[in-house]
Amino acid sequence: MWKANKVSLHFGLEKPVRILHLTDVHILLAYDHESDAHKSFTAKRAPLFEVSGRSPSELLEEAMDYGKEFDCTVVTGDVVDCVSEANYDEMRRIFSGRDFMFTLGSHEYIQMHRHEVRTHEHRDSKKEMWDELQSIFSADIGFDSRIVGGVNVITADNATFAWSEVQYKRFREEVAKGYPILIFTHTPLHMPKNAALDMYATADCHDHMVRYGFSEEEIQLSREVTDYLVNEPLVRGFFAGHCHLTMEKPYRGKPCYFTGALFQKELTEITID
Repeated sequence: MWKANKVSLHFGLEKPVRILHLTDVHILLAYDHESDAHKSFTAKRAPLFEVSGRSPSELLEEAMDYGKEFDCTVVTGDVVDCVSEANYDEMRRIFSGRDFMFTLGSHEYIQMHRHEVRTHEHRDSKKEMWDELQSIFSADIGFDSRIVGGVNVITADNATFAWSEVQYKRFREEVAKGYPILIFTHTPLHMPKNAALDMYATADCHDHMVRYGFSEEEIQLSREVTDYLVNEPLVRGFFAGHCHLTMEKPYRGKPCYFTGALFQKELTEITID
């Protein structure tokens, strides 16, 4: 059923570890009592993500069930396509009682009327919706880590294409633990030249970050964090979504893996030995 991208990594573990990476589901629902504008938006846009004969919700539930066969399941955002009561309730229903790791995409906090906005309003939406989104998930949606069979699996929010000072501190603390590290984010560390033209990445989008309202100091911090992670030997690779493409494209010698969209039945199965 799944279009599975299989990645094999060799860390010298005593026992193999298997990780399932899911991303970009784009559930889009509307209750009858929600606004006419949102219902119209949903009716027009939802068919874009119902291309596999199954609804995004059905695919996510089945993929999460499939994840029980793995040592760890990681979900890297864009589970829903925009903010709505129905979309948030659906995340609560599907994820309730499940063991997985998670970080945000950009669509979890995009308001329908801001959907095409590429300015500071994007960051404003994130601040507005953060507490409600955090209430859906048991772990920290900004930064989380878990030792899985001798591998330090980290999820970190970079959906606005930036790293924060808090994340920088947390990364250094995780490195100090001494385990090989895999970092899972929504936005890739960099963007291949053949990717969609309106996609951006953490390491190479200065002008885009300026439009988002980041200061030059914040942009420089993000560059410093990226340099730290790329140059740290214990960081063994990055996994991301966002592009709706499956590929591997190293950045400055560091392995970077892109996982395709779950609404297209794509996922990545990672085996580490």
